[in-house]
Amino acid sequence: MSDDANVLCMECGLCCDGTFYGRAALTTEIPSPVAETRETEIARLRRRGLRILTDGDVAELEQPCAALRDCLCTIYAERPRTCASYACQLRKRLAQGEVSLAAARATVREARVLEQRVRTALALQPDVSIWQGIAVLAHPETPTAAAAFAEHHGATLAAVSALIALVRAAFEPRFAGASAAPDVEGS
Repeated sequence: MSDDANVLCMECGLCCDGTFYGRAALTTEIPSPVAETRETEIARLRRRGLRILTDGDVAELEQPCAALRDCLCTIYAERPRTCASYACQLRKRLAQGEVSLAAARATVREARVLEQRVRTALALQPDVSIWQGIAVLAHPETPTAAAAFAEHHGATLAAVSALIALVRAAFEPRFAGASAAPDVEGS
């Protein structure tokens, strides 16, 4: 990847902060540089303070990632294999010269504005994924409740819709929100 793509990642962090995903699936399909088993990787990541949820054969890294500080990974050299192989579409397009660093930065800023609108409107703490906040919004059951819901949450829902559209268009075409698994490089 190009130097500009690396710069963008260090300024972005949207794939790690709970904006793109509420959880990221840990993969066993990517060879580990130290040939560790899935169980060894999970134990190592937990020792590093990451919140790993397991259910049978499924292991997921809860977002926002506990290793993220500002937009930087504090365990970069030891990050999960899933993270090491991930590259969003914006990064790929920047690395291929299809978009400039200035345009990519503007896209990240736009996503940040929308993410902050949602986070502020839902009064979310920094360690909570925006998808956790959205998931707890109760669906109104009556027309009167629906009108009150729309009045109270209309701007928030508009920001969520705009964020989803932007993420799908610029970062992750298959984005579904919440716990969708990230795409790995080359997929």
